[in-house]
Amino acid sequence: MFGNHIQSVCGDGQGKLYLQCLWGLVEYDQRTQRFRRIATQDIVSVSYGTDRLWVCSAHTLYTYDPEQKRLDKYHEFGLGERLTCIQESAERLYISTRDGLFRMSGRQVKDRILAGMEVICLYADSRGDVWVGTVAHGLYRIESSERIIHYEQDPDDPASLGNNYIRAICEDNQGDFWIGTAEGLNRLDLATGKFSRYTHSETDPNSLGDSSVWSLMKDRQGALWIGTFYGGIDRFNPGYAFASYYRVAEGKLSFPVVSRVIEQGERLWIATDGGGLNCLDRNTQTFTCYRKGSARHTLSSDIIKAMWLDETGRYLWLGTHLGGSAGWRLLPVGYNAICFRKSWDREVTTSEVWNIIMVYSIWVLKIPFWSLIPIPERRPPDRRIPFGEQADLEYVD
Repeated sequence: MFGNHIQSVCGDGQGKLYLQCLWGLVEYDQRTQRFRRIATQDIVSVSYGTDRLWVCSAHTLYTYDPEQKRLDKYHEFGLGERLTCIQESAERLYISTRDGLFRMSGRQVKDRILAGMEVICLYADSRGDVWVGTVAHGLYRIESSERIIHYEQDPDDPASLGNNYIRAICEDNQGDFWIGTAEGLNRLDLATGKFSRYTHSETDPNSLGDSSVWSLMKDRQGALWIGTFYGGIDRFNPGYAFASYYRVAEGKLSFPVVSRVIEQGERLWIATDGGGLNCLDRNTQTFTCYRKGSARHTLSSDIIKAMWLDETGRYLWLGTHLGGSAGWRLLPVGYNAICFRKSWDREVTTSEVWNIIMVYSIWVLKIPFWSLIPIPERRPPDRRIPFGEQADLEYVD
């Protein structure tokens, strides 16, 4: 790989994993456990669609040809456009930039739907509608009929969107939408178009841990898990009041900034931005914390930026800041950790991972640019393997 800075991960469902690294894109074959360098240019986003891998460089959209092992140019945008995200929904393809949102028709741009705004997140809902989160212009909903609805903050309307900086979007089982913003959590009633706001209050112990919401996840029971900035994680069951609050304390949550949350049966894996990995047993309400250290079964970095649980529930993949990526094999009586760090001979590109996307059996990592890493099928050697001057690939049993 190009290094240990992994920004995103996704897969094709056929045993291939794609990792976005700081200096390019890497393919990992689970069957052979080998890395292949796909691209060395500035990759800013990857996403596996219906039947292909979409790759964005700063100004160009590509598709990946797995047979020829190459990127084929799909469409080149102007030098004035800086691409940020890709979302395929109901045979429609959307490309977001720092200056708006494009809709594609075949290999050509059909139209620019939004202009003059930086788009930072895209979300496809159960109806096939696409939701667009921006830095300063609020929330947009693009219906399958192509009608666009705009939601933004109105200081004179308490039922409007609470803040125009949108970081996360999630649909609940009731069909309502939860919007994570820089100043609170908002619930949108789609029937009325009205928002309800949830923020932190120093005088209300039943409020959010912090008003700055970074991530949202819906579990199998329909409960929402809200990751906040320096406020820990909250669990919310739509239709009820906030039910559970987890704050930093001895034997509890290890750090107040929660970056990712993943459900695995009765366990909840909680990634933090400085306190390592937490595992909450929801039956016993007890926490187990995994942090960086020199001993076995430790992480390479406590700053976790990305996390993904594979389809089988056997591997939990972590992307860290300056610590590369790590795969945890989840066993009934313990955990085996496989850590991937910067390696020039094995194609690992960087030590910083910002996001991991899994499509079937492959991860794609988003780093300041993009990279790719695999889920091993067979046990790696129980020893350290050189992975560069100051980094290595390690397997901990």
